[in-house]
Amino acid sequence: MPNLLSAVYEGRGIVKLSEEPVGVQAQQRVTVVIVPAVSSAEIPSADIPAESNLQEITHGLLVVEARLWEFERQHGLKSADFHRLATEGKLEELDGSDHQLDFIEWLGLYKLWLTLKRKYDQRVAATPDLAAMLE
Repeated sequence: MPNLLSAVYEGRGIVKLSEEPVGVQAQQRVTVVIVPAVSSAEIPSADIPAESNLQEITHGLLVVEARLWEFERQHGLKSADFHRLATEGKLEELDGSDHQLDFIEWLGLYKLWLTLKRKYDQRVAATPDLAAMLE
């Protein structure tokens, strides 16, 4: 099962994890995906121009996903499940009001992710030659 952990890159190929990964033994080979932490200023707008290429849309998705992963890890809940609870009016059951501002940001980011994903899917479906899109 994948683990989502925060880490610090120390240079020279060394990554220091914030905690021990679950189900991984010492010296076991693992696959690591590096997603730099992002600030709110780096989060893209949902108003991506129609002429945006696939790389720009993909970059936007990755930036938003990095922030969503932080919320998922912090609250122990996938964004899709959080969105469902929010739309069903069941957020109070989740964690009271201590995290109200987090929940507002999380919900907004997830809605942005859905918009970007829809644009990505439309762009891919409308372009039979993906190699040409990436140029």
